[in-house]
This record gives sequence, C-alpha cells and structure tokens, in this order.
Amino acid sequence: MGVKQTIIRVLLLLLVVLIPTFIYTLFYIYNIGSDIQPHTSFMVKRNVPANFLYYYSVIIFSGFSKNYELLFKISLVVLILSVVFKYLVSFKIAELCFYNTEKLKKHSTLIRFILLLSLIAGSINGFDLWSLTINLWYNSTTIFVMPFVVLLFYNSYKYILLSSKKNLILILVFSIIAILIKPNFVFTVIPIFMLFVFIKYKFSNVFWRAFGVSSLILLILFLSYLGLFVFEKDISNSMERGIGIGFFKVWRYSRENIILDLFAGIAFPLLLIILYFKTLKTNLLLKYTWSVFGLAMLVYITFYEKTDLGAGNFIWQVVMSNYILFTVSGLLFLELLINKYEDIKIKLSVKYYYSYFKNKKLIYKDFIIMSVFILHILGGLLYIYLYYAQKIFQ
Repeated sequence: MGVKQTIIRVLLLLLVVLIPTFIYTLFYIYNIGSDIQPHTSFMVKRNVPANFLYYYSVIIFSGFSKNYELLFKISLVVLILSVVFKYLVSFKIAELCFYNTEKLKKHSTLIRFILLLSLIAGSINGFDLWSLTINLWYNSTTIFVMPFVVLLFYNSYKYILLSSKKNLILILVFSIIAILIKPNFVFTVIPIFMLFVFIKYKFSNVFWRAFGVSSLILLILFLSYLGLFVFEKDISNSMERGIGIGFFKVWRYSRENIILDLFAGIAFPLLLIILYFKTLKTNLLLKYTWSVFGLAMLVYITFYEKTDLGAGNFIWQVVMSNYILFTVSGLLFLELLINKYEDIKIKLSVKYYYSYFKNKKLIYKDFIIMSVFILHILGGLLYIYLYYAQKIFQ
C-alpha cells in the first residue's frame, strides 16, 4: 500500500470521527432534544430497563457518577466511539461482498469511502422518527448496538457459508450482547439464519448445532422480553407493558403514504436489484440481506405496544437491517462497477471523471443507480440539518 493510499485512509477515518463528534457537539451546545436525555435521566436514578448494557457502560465510564451533566457528556463520547466502531466493523461486510481477496485489497480505500457514505445515508425524503431510514443519531441504544448488529450479521452469514463452530460461538456471544443492549435485531436475524441453514444443510449436524444455539438465543430473548413487558413497570406511567397485533397500525399512526415512505427508505437497494436482477438473482448474500430486512418489516407492520402506540419500539430492527441492506447493496454495486471500469482511479478532479465516463460510455442504469445512491446521502445530510434547525429529534 502506497503513501497516498495510507493518507486517504487516515483522512477517511478522521472524517468518520469528526462527523459524529460534530453532530453530538451540536447536541450538547444547543441541547437538542433526543432519547439521549431521558436515557441519561434513567442512569442518574439508576432506574434502567432489563436491557441494561448501554446504561451501565456509561455509568462505569463515568466512575459510577450520578451527576446528570457528566453522564450526558460520557454518553455522547460513548456514542461517538460506537459510530466509529460501526464503521470499522462494517469492513467485515466488504469481505462478504468481495470474494476475490485481491480485489478487496486493491480497492480497499474505495470500499472504505463507500462505508463512510453508508454511515451518513438516510431516507431520500428527509428524516423523521417514523421514516424507514438507514442511520439515526438520536436513539442511544440503537447507535450503541449497531457494531454488534453488524458482527452478528457477518458471523451468521459466515456460518451459512462455512459451517464453522467459531462463527456459531460468535453468533451466541454477539446475540447476548445485542439482547442486553437492544434485542430487536436478534429476533429478526435468528429465524432467517435458521431458515437459510436448513435450506443448505437440511437435518445435518450443521443444522442441529445451529438449532441448539439459536434455541438458546431465543430463550434468552424471551426472558429479556418478559423483563421488559411483564415484570418491569413502565418507567413513565407505572403501567404494565404489553404487545398487540395490528397490521400497519403504528405505521399508519404516523405516516400518510406508507408506500412512498417505504420506497424512499430502500430506493437504492430496490433499484439495484431491479436493474441488475439477472446478475444478482443468484447472489446468496443479497437474498439473505433482503430476507432479514423483510422479516424486520413484517415485525414492524404487525406488532405494537399497547401502552404507547407512538413509542414505535418495533421499528428499530428496520433501521438496523436497512443499514446492512444499504451497505451490502452499495458494496455489491461497487464490485459491479469495478468489473466494468477496472482502470478507474481515485482523483479529486471532476474533469477526470467526466472524461473517463464519457469515454467508457456509462450506461443509463448505472447513472440512475448512482443518482439514487447520492440522493440517499443528501437525505442523510438533510436529516442532520433539519433537526439541528428544529433543535429536536422527534
């Protein structure tokens, strides 16, 4: 790796650090309303939910302080580090997308740039709490759990490919960690994981090992939800929590056009699979990713919390799986472009890219997909601007 490539990578990592630092500095200076403030209040009172890991991580880093100001500052630092960690572990997804390790090494800088863009991407119609977004910045536990979500996804897919016991152990470890922070992604990925293992291995030892570990994970998940919805009193109104079934109830509660909202959240991955269907229809990783996202959506449109319809706590797995879907799609699209335009170089020159693509005769579908990808990035930036302007993330 040359000096130029090293400098670019360092600059990309610096940007990854600066983006959340800038955002959470605004949070602190302007006291922008979010879930971070009430979560900090929980820590001050030591009145934390059953999924306690985020809260006690901050408490420990604060030296077991009960000072609100200190806990709030530590929370912001922990969230900045979580975003950086999410970026770093997301390179694991690139390993799944690029089977050719030489290409992975050769284009690793470009891959890191895509991962940086994935970190700020959002819905193309801007953002509010109910949008099917790709990233969010206001919910502490969702941000904190995301690196472990990525690692859980990575190891689950690796087990499907290689049936390695090491990956199975890591699935258990990262599932428990995720459950102790925010369990939403676990009840989305584990059933799909079991389905794909069964399709490939049938009733073999590989399947039964996965079945045993998955059963243990689901048992832990069930006990976690007992703590959240049965035994634990609601922090805000001391009522017992409960789960109801009502198709599209929460979504309709907040959105006028749910079809538009869905398209705006997944426009890029959707157009990629449509326009490159013949090329990607046999791609197992993409099938797995879309299946996880599909179950995440099914849970969201089916269940709701009886005590607070507006809480929307069954949407978090959609955000988590949509980030993975967007990132996987972005990296697969990058691989397609690399195969077409192998000799492209990274240069800070509009003239160079105009001349290059003009000579290569960039086909229309690549231009359409690129344009929609850029709209997602602009949507993510718009989300940050709008809620800074409004001084509240709601």
